[in-house]
Amino acid sequence: SRRQDMKTDLGMGLDLDLDPSQDDLPLKANTNHMLVKHYVLDLTVHFEKKVFEGSVFLFLETGKGAGEFCDGDSGTAGKSHVMPVIDLGVSKVPIAEQSASDASDTACGGSHRQLTSDCAGCHGDGLTENSWENESSGDFILVLDCCDLAVTRVEEVDVTLVPGMEAFRVKDEGGVSSACPSAPLLQGLMSLPAACWEQQHSLYYHCSRAPTPSGAGTLLFHTDKWSLQIRKKGVRTPHNFPRSLRIWYETKPEGSSVRWTKDQSGRLCVYTVGCPINNRALFPCQEPPVAMSTWQARVQAPSDCVVLLSGENEADPVPQENGTECTLLNQFLCEADNSILTSNVPNKGSEMDYFCLNLHPCSHVDFPCRFPSAAAQAQAVIPYRVFAPSCLLQRAEDMLLPLLSPCLAAAFSFLGVHPFSRLDVLIVPAEFPSLGMA
Repeated sequence: SRRQDMKTDLGMGLDLDLDPSQDDLPLKANTNHMLVKHYVLDLTVHFEKKVFEGSVFLFLETGKGAGEFCDGDSGTAGKSHVMPVIDLGVSKVPIAEQSASDASDTACGGSHRQLTSDCAGCHGDGLTENSWENESSGDFILVLDCCDLAVTRVEEVDVTLVPGMEAFRVKDEGGVSSACPSAPLLQGLMSLPAACWEQQHSLYYHCSRAPTPSGAGTLLFHTDKWSLQIRKKGVRTPHNFPRSLRIWYETKPEGSSVRWTKDQSGRLCVYTVGCPINNRALFPCQEPPVAMSTWQARVQAPSDCVVLLSGENEADPVPQENGTECTLLNQFLCEADNSILTSNVPNKGSEMDYFCLNLHPCSHVDFPCRFPSAAAQAQAVIPYRVFAPSCLLQRAEDMLLPLLSPCLAAAFSFLGVHPFSRLDVLIVPAEFPSLGMA
């Protein structure tokens, strides 16, 4: 049947009792219908509970298969079908309603603990699993890969009043769906060229802090072992589905995407590890290989911690009144009382007599690339830092730090331009599992 075919297409017919160490992970995200183009994470580290708490903001666009849906009201061509939801026997869990003013408070960092739930699966409207499936009949459902996360709330967000977004307003809005008026604004933002990446990331961040629409905004959701399913009542096609969502959630101590441990000095630390089940126990996401996206993060941690993420931007921690620090960054590691060894090497001109990369223009997708830059072509050694537990600080300074400059210079002499503008080296905890990293 078509229903069973759809279950198979989405990975919903797979055995839920999988062994991640032996079985392939189910990829449930319906990336053919909608794609996440950018994530904004806003998380707080709780060492005492061994959890991250906060939100992830999703910027969405329709996928190649969105035309399969048709909506009698919109006249969109294509086939009409219903996204399946399987009955998992999940208990009924009511989720509190929240006013627009409350939503604005949480968007600006306020508490959302009144919405928390510890159940394995829940519904944004307090429906039972059977009524969720019955009432969602005909509605489009966004499916995200998710595991071991306590999702508490899903919101549609109004970005139309975010300063700077008016630049993307189209002159003729006759073709803009009334169900998703912010769609052209968000599409304009996501389509900015790589040269405008700083402006783009700034707008991404401010959009992620925007409030929910007045008198609305709360979306219905359901979780099972491997997915988060989201719908907006009455919306039957991806074209009319919200393009900006904020998901409030909390990780679980047993989640396999996050490891809570101690460093070599015996201090608490936490790091993310993608090898067991990828990132789905860190935040709801799309994990099929087609779902390539950019991301940025804001992490709040105790003031005696150092937060490190892989990314282009170097963070500038901001002290908070409650004794924590907020770090704006673009993978995750937070280690208590780390020590830092730094060497900031100035850009020095050098002869590139072996080859010149600008003779071979880049052919990749548009992103901020260092290879055509004349300054990057002359930078044999990029700035680098070493992060180490206090008990290993002296050894790192004596043995590791002197190696970095000649190693970077040697790599430059053989391979040319460094693809990244800086290098952070971290002495990982002894039990770190993935030493053979690509």
